[in-house]
Amino acid sequence: MDSPLRNPAKPKHPIVQCHDLAVDLWSLTLDSVAVVWLRLGRLALLDAAALLELRRMVDEKARAPFDLSKRALCGELGTTQPQIMHGAVRHVGKAVAANRRRLARPQR
Repeated sequence: MDSPLRNPAKPKHPIVQCHDLAVDLWSLTLDSVAVVWLRLGRLALLDAAALLELRRMVDEKARAPFDLSKRALCGELGTTQPQIMHGAVRHVGKAVAANRRRLARPQR
């Protein structure tokens, strides 16, 4: 029996799809919690950098649903329900991970 790693055209078993989605959601959750705490630390300073961070956060939150909807409608997230769910979590996860990396760097 071919594994999905050897034959990427062969769909994964539903249990494997659920496991992969659960792992991605777990990673997204941990990154999201880290971003919340890092942002709280920056916003607590109430300086010019905090205001820029607040503006960036609001812009991201306003833009995110439209960007995700556009990707879903264009088929960029996948064609089946599991692919779309996994694609959406990966898309959001990339943005959250980028924020975590950016916020974890020391401020200048």
